[in-house]
Amino acid sequence: MTSTLRVSWYRFRATFGRRWAGYLSLALLIGLLGGIAMGAVAGARRNQSAYPRYLAGTDPSDVLLPTGIYNPSFGAGFTNG
Repeated sequence: MTSTLRVSWYRFRATFGRRWAGYLSLALLIGLLGGIAMGAVAGARRNQSAYPRYLAGTDPSDVLLPTGIYNPSFGAGFTNG
């Protein structure tokens, strides 16, 4: 395992001068994608907590009014004919 790491380190040092722009662009691309992913997770967490915060702030009523549209299997409500 030590010889493999030694050869890899030698190759990296020997080619770094020619490939530094590629390494930099790869690092920037990974950073950009990571930032987008973290922003998406933060937005999803904020969106997930929005409705409970809205309900807590408005103190809505707990009354439910069932209608014919709510459950048409009872036969009440609107008919087409």
